[in-house]
Amino acid sequence: MGERTILKSEFIKKPLSTTMRRSLRHMRILLAVLLAVPIFFNRATFNAGAAEDADSAVKAMSEAHKQFRIPMSNNDLALRIETFLDEFFAKRSSSDVESLKLLEGFYSKDVMHMRKQIRREVVMSDLRKHSVQWPERSYKLDHQNFNIGCFEKTDAVKFPTCHAVGFVDWSASGGASDASGMALYEFEIIVYPSAPAIYSQSAVLTQWRGGPAPQVPLPLP
Repeated sequence: MGERTILKSEFIKKPLSTTMRRSLRHMRILLAVLLAVPIFFNRATFNAGAAEDADSAVKAMSEAHKQFRIPMSNNDLALRIETFLDEFFAKRSSSDVESLKLLEGFYSKDVMHMRKQIRREVVMSDLRKHSVQWPERSYKLDHQNFNIGCFEKTDAVKFPTCHAVGFVDWSASGGASDASGMALYEFEIIVYPSAPAIYSQSAVLTQWRGGPAPQVPLPLP
């Protein structure tokens, strides 16, 4: 007896069983998951790495690091930081609540505030107290007496940094108290890809105008 030859056309036209269709569907799903896993982990690693770089940049901003920074060859970033500080002091001068909220975006998560490292939320709490005690405030950057130097990123700090120091003419009014004068401000700024952020700030009163000093803390910095 001769064997029956199965034609290719017969094989193709033969319908798949329900079990085989289900198995193929499961295989497709499994393949899709396996292909997506590396993409998911790459994205997660990237996001975690960016956050880790930001945190490590703050931790690495020590006095030892600052001594070995390499100055940038052009002043493009310094001009950008000057505009950044103008906007910062404009928000500090405003009495509306929205401007006070926007100030939070000018700071890094951790801030060296008057030589003490604290969380950004604590800085904002101080600024809110200033706004209550001194509802009317004005801060004017003295551009002729303000120096900004920017530095290349390093292995320790993976973002450019800038140091700004100079004089600010300020005045404040709170009920029966008025205060004004000149203060020497100093900032350390980390320039993240998204935006600059103040890591360190301090201010020293250099000139006092008017009568006796008020009993409440001055709105500095």
